[in-house]
Amino acid sequence: MRRIGFSLLALSLLAVALAPSVALAQAYRWVDEHGKVHYSEGLDSVPSKYRSTAKPIEFPKAPPPPPAPPEKTEGEKKPGEPSQPPPGGQPATPGEPEKKETSG
Repeated sequence: MRRIGFSLLALSLLAVALAPSVALAQAYRWVDEHGKVHYSEGLDSVPSKYRSTAKPIEFPKAPPPPPAPPEKTEGEKKPGEPSQPPPGGQPATPGEPEKKETSG
């Protein structure tokens, strides 16, 4: 059982290590003698007689991520917070009316 776990771990690490190299592969476009357009990953996969005419394909770059929201300072209120405390000190708890002080 340990051997399977080790093999799975080694295979996973190998896949992660090779993933960036696959993502960075250059693609090429080339046309054969019959006029058929072909696409290949890497110049090595283009037949040798067409390598001189193979053109690298330019892919558009991904748009930059949106800017992060500005950090709030201590003076700013959070959404849903009252801008000022209610008169008379602490607010009443939800569902309970405010208690008024009576003298007497």
